[in-house]
Amino acid sequence: MHRLEPKRVTRGRPATRGAMRFNLGLGAIAGAGAAGIMIGVIGAPLIAGLAAGGALFALGGVMGAGLMGPTGAKPRKLDTAKLLTDQASATRAILNESVPEAERLVAAAKAIRDRAQRNRVLGLASRANEIFHGLAEDPERLSAVSRFLSYYLPIAASLAESFHALEAQTPPDIARLAETGAMIERLEIAFSDYHTKLTSADVEGLDMELRLLKGNLREDFGAPAGG
Repeated sequence: MHRLEPKRVTRGRPATRGAMRFNLGLGAIAGAGAAGIMIGVIGAPLIAGLAAGGALFALGGVMGAGLMGPTGAKPRKLDTAKLLTDQASATRAILNESVPEAERLVAAAKAIRDRAQRNRVLGLASRANEIFHGLAEDPERLSAVSRFLSYYLPIAASLAESFHALEAQTPPDIARLAETGAMIERLEIAFSDYHTKLTSADVEGLDMELRLLKGNLREDFGAPAGG
């Protein structure tokens, strides 16, 4: 009857003899150095010096093996193409959710009787469409307008629909119409601001970088002439 041997659990490929000799060599160098220092410099007893050398011999071999890694193993390559693809996919998914909100704006604008408010809501829809196209061209800028897409755009669509509903009441609630209209007008500022953030995303933080660079140059090379 054959004896069942326990299975050995191995990680990676075993090191070759050459790699093992190299790692042990590192340990020998470290151990000899430590023993010499302790004996010759600080006057440690011979036994203590040799013990320290032996410990560093073993530690050097272990560290060398860890730094070298499994012989023949290749480092994992960072797949930046996949990251770009994931970013584009995330932006595409958010755009698919956001485009219907802009369509709500257009539909509400067509139903609003007040000409000024109708044109204002159509302007919001147009600005949202510009932001959509900007993101489609550069999905990496999603973070610059994420709050616009998740909050301001849907709330603008809801306010436009509410304005139309208030207009249809008999008699209309003049105070609430005025308040809702004022909020839609203020949203123009938000839409314009986020459009600017999207188009100027490449220079975000430029002032901070310039201040940091100026400070480093001053520290490393001294103050400029006359400054």
